[in-house]
Formats: sequence, C-alpha cells, structure tokens
Amino acid sequence: MSNNNNNNISISQSNEFHIYFTKQKEEIENLMIIQKQLSNLNEINLKIKSLRNEFNKILNLIPIYDRVKYDKQLNELENKNSSIIRIKEKEKSKPKLKFSFNKSNLNSNSTSNSTTIKSNSIILPIFKNFEKNSNNEIINDNLIKIENNLNLNSNLNSIYEISNLSNKLIKLSSNEIKELSLLNLKNCIIDLTFSSSSSSLNNNNDNENENEIKLNALYCKSIENCLLISSFSSMIKGSCLLDKIKNSILILNCQQFRIHSSNNNIILLNVNSLPIIENSNKIKFGSFPFNLFNQKSKFTLNDKFINQNHTKVQDFNWPLPIPSPNWNSISNSESQSIISLEILNEIKELEQDDDVKINQILVNILPPNN
Repeated sequence: MSNNNNNNISISQSNEFHIYFTKQKEEIENLMIIQKQLSNLNEINLKIKSLRNEFNKILNLIPIYDRVKYDKQLNELENKNSSIIRIKEKEKSKPKLKFSFNKSNLNSNSTSNSTTIKSNSIILPIFKNFEKNSNNEIINDNLIKIENNLNLNSNLNSIYEISNLSNKLIKLSSNEIKELSLLNLKNCIIDLTFSSSSSSLNNNNDNENENEIKLNALYCKSIENCLLISSFSSMIKGSCLLDKIKNSILILNCQQFRIHSSNNNIILLNVNSLPIIENSNKIKFGSFPFNLFNQKSKFTLNDKFINQNHTKVQDFNWPLPIPSPNWNSISNSESQSIISLEILNEIKELEQDDDVKINQILVNILPPNN
C-alpha cells in the first residue's frame, strides 16, 4: 500500500485499501486457527503489526467511520493473538495436568481447599444441566468448581453462571467467586456487594470486608427489568461485558465497561477506562452513588478511585464529532436520586422469594418500559 499527500482519498483508493485490509485480516484469522506454536504466533503478531502500519499510513485520508472500524478490528486481532500467546506461554511453563471437575460436597467435613458454598443461595455453575420442577424452580443445585490453570491470582478459577430466573433476590453465598456470568434474568434484584453470610448493603462494620464480593470479571446477557448493584469499595478488577440489557438499572464499579445491543437503561458507573457502547440506545450514564454506602471515609471527590469517565462514553456506532444521540450523561444530583437509602434498606430485609416486594421495588425505580 502507498500513501499520498492529498487531503482526500479517492473512492478507488478507499476500495483498494478495503480489499487489501479484508484479505490480510482473513489470512491472519486463518493462521490463528491452524498455527498453535509460539514461534508461529509471534510471526502472526508481526503480520498484525505490518497491517497496523499500513493502516496508520492511510489513517488521515479515510473517513472517520472507516478509521473506527479498521482500528477496532485491528485491536481485536492484537488482543486475540496476545491472549493466545499468553495461554501458550503458561502451558509451556507448567506441567500438564489432567483436566477434571470437582463437585462441591456441601455436607462434607473435608479439609479440602475447595470453596464451601451454602446451598440456600441461587448460584448456578456454568456448563451444567439443571433439574427444574413444574414451577420452573431449581430442584438440583449441586455446585461444580471448574479447574482452570489460567486464573491470574490462583490455580483455581471458579466461574459461576446464574441463569433463567425471574422475580428473585439474587445474592452470592461465597466471596470466593471471581468470575460471574448472569444470563436470562428478568425482574430480579442482583446484590453483588456482600456474600449472603454478611448483613449485605450499607454495612458500616469494617469486619464485613472479609465477606465483600471481589470479582475479577462480570458477564451479563439478556437481562430485563433488573436492578444490579456491584461492590462499592472493591472495584471489579477486569471487564464488565454486557449484552442485550433492557429497562434496567446497573450500579457498577469496574476497571472496564462495554455494553452491546441494549436499550433504555440507567447506568451509575465508576470505571477506570472509557466506557464503550455499541448497537445501543436510550442509555443514561451517571456517577456511582458512593455516598449511599457510607464510604465517605474511603472515597472523596478527589480520590484516585473516582473519576468522570461515565461522561466520556465511546459510541462505536457514532463516529461523528457531534454528541451521540444514543446516550446521555445525567447530573450528580439526578444520579443520587435514582436509588435511595430507604430502598437499600428494603433490599437488605428482602427474602429471596418475596416476589411481591421485589416487583414493588423494581416498579418504583426502574426506567419506564418503552
């Protein structure tokens, strides 16, 4: 590919680069599938860098929309290949272990290092079949811990899925859960602040910190008419990835945030990077309500943990320099009015299956259904 000094690129040049980019991208993706050795993956990395260099040469001569599109695709290639390289390096440095599933024996007195999970919590493990009765209630909720050598902080990485529930108060029974997937939830209140062994929201006791949920990642898909509250003094260390969220309120404190194919939501957010939306609309972003959780001693407006990134949302479907119509930022006063201390106290006293009170709280605070 060659560059020129014209201020505008011709249609033929634009088409030429598109054909070139698409062909190179497909070739790289095919190589990722068939090449498994580290040396081959490093070669793929060089190909990606070469494609990035060609993109940089033509960057200022193509429309903004194309810049965003090509840059996004390059980032995905870079991240995917880097992830594969890290996996292969870890596999190379560790002895091969036989893959197995450990069932958590809830009634056992074993001295195993496996996490003990209370059986009265709605926690469903990922990749597991569940038995349900005629009322669609789970009647077999034995837990499975998935062994995974790729965990950043330990040799075991527990990934749990909570799915296919409605009109429930959802809490985690253990603070050992590090990655959580929420799927197909409707009309639920999801409390991810403290484990159910503590007294939950708005707790002033410093001793309760040991029961605080400290997630590394949160994945949500097909969530409707729900209230989700994450830990307020412990940031989710990795990403919050959300898809198909509708008519919900999300209160999140996280490292990264990205939402797809969602509409009509209120998101009270504290995030360390710029949040991203895609194929979404009617999204309101506000500041995280730290003041509600009696954390003033830990957080101040000048604290490094608090920022205004919720006002700097990146809309991948809106490359124009004018503000996107798909989201807007609400004031701090409006953010603080979304959820009150009284509501938090009501949630604190809720029973898991008290669907009447759960629905009453949700009707009073959720955005109007459109």
